[in-house]
Amino acid sequence: MSNDLVSNEHGVDIAKEYQDFAYIVSHDLNAPMRHIRQFTGLLLDGCDQTKLNADQVQCVDFIYMALDKVEAMQAALLEFSRLNTRLSPFGRVDVAVIVDRVVQSLWGDNQACEVDFLCDEMPAVWGDEERIARLFYCLLENAMKFHPVIQDTRAISLSVYFDDGRWHFSIKDNGIGLKLEQCERALTMFKRLRPDDYAGIGAGLTLADKIVRMHGGCLQIKPREHNIGAEVVFSLPEAVD
Repeated sequence: MSNDLVSNEHGVDIAKEYQDFAYIVSHDLNAPMRHIRQFTGLLLDGCDQTKLNADQVQCVDFIYMALDKVEAMQAALLEFSRLNTRLSPFGRVDVAVIVDRVVQSLWGDNQACEVDFLCDEMPAVWGDEERIARLFYCLLENAMKFHPVIQDTRAISLSVYFDDGRWHFSIKDNGIGLKLEQCERALTMFKRLRPDDYAGIGAGLTLADKIVRMHGGCLQIKPREHNIGAEVVFSLPEAVD
């Protein structure tokens, strides 16, 4: 029992150290990154940009793209580190309202492709409303995003069933899918499976997984049959009256 207590305390210490580290990396590096962007702009303003050759123009583009990526990664680390420290009191959350808002945000006015979205009647759950909204945004954005360029129609479904005091959700898509051995890696921060083909930094699934675990559940990614799309399953607690 004494060993268990020491082990638990050690785990808490490690978690706190990671949160502190993530906050420092994401917050305290903002100033030097901002300086790099500002002084790069000053250098360009002080020269005749029409005299830059193609390689020099490409170098400038690479600098700004790298800065954009680092700033996005910093923001993701900061969000991740704040998940444990800025949790709101749990309450009743209407998932139907959240899903409707997320759908409108992601593809409500998007005419670039057709979305065939099938959705069960959504329940109320118990949790942090802001975090749960972020969870569904991350997962539905992924379902919308990872499709072949030539594919005009996205088929996305959101189903749910109740068991043992929890609501179990499933999000399926008909996108590019993934292999079984890639499923665990997809949950790791900044581990992108197709970095050359799709934009992003690889943080959405990590955040979603963390939010589900904060609500006492677990999140799994599964390849679908015939390698057509992927399925994400997770659970959230039943709403308390």
